[in-house]
Amino acid sequence: MKTAPLHAVKQPDEPWVYHVGVPDLRDLQSYCGGYIEALRCSNGITLIFNEEGKFDERMTPNLLRTVGDIPFDYIVGPIVALRYEYCSGELVGLNEADIPVLTRWADERRFNEVYNGTES
Repeated sequence: MKTAPLHAVKQPDEPWVYHVGVPDLRDLQSYCGGYIEALRCSNGITLIFNEEGKFDERMTPNLLRTVGDIPFDYIVGPIVALRYEYCSGELVGLNEADIPVLTRWADERRFNEVYNGTES
């Protein structure tokens, strides 16, 4: 039996909250509070966030992006996690294996991008 697709939303200083379905552009902009930017991580998870969040002093840092152990960048404000399917060009739901990864990222308040196709 196939399960319904999930997406996750993370507010700063909060755990991920999982929702059924794949949001459309209007929903993504509503979650993120404006124009959006997408970052495809090496493990296939796509993080969607406010592209101008760093310029909005009302938004709070959410996740630190590291390369290895070196701080590289950070995401401010709410984040939506999905997957992007290149064959169809569509956003799709998360895999079951993505949930523990997202949980670890929230617990550590960072995610590690390793550019050799792996995530740690």
